[in-house]
Amino acid sequence: MEPDHTHSNAPPNNRQDLETIEHWSERNGIEFQLALAWAVNGQLPTVRIGDRRMINSALLRRWLVTQKWTS
Repeated sequence: MEPDHTHSNAPPNNRQDLETIEHWSERNGIEFQLALAWAVNGQLPTVRIGDRRMINSALLRRWLVTQKWTS
């Protein structure tokens, strides 16, 4: 039986933590314009690199963990 690497405890690759708004919106099934609005309004953590605004998924995950969840 081969090991299951889908649930690794290893830290994610840092390059995966920064992604374009377009890629993030596609991956999460959200319209690009909505994701862009969230980024511009500061609802998504972003950083500008050159002429691109990148979403910092690591900061977003950290923030989500601190939120109170209801069912």
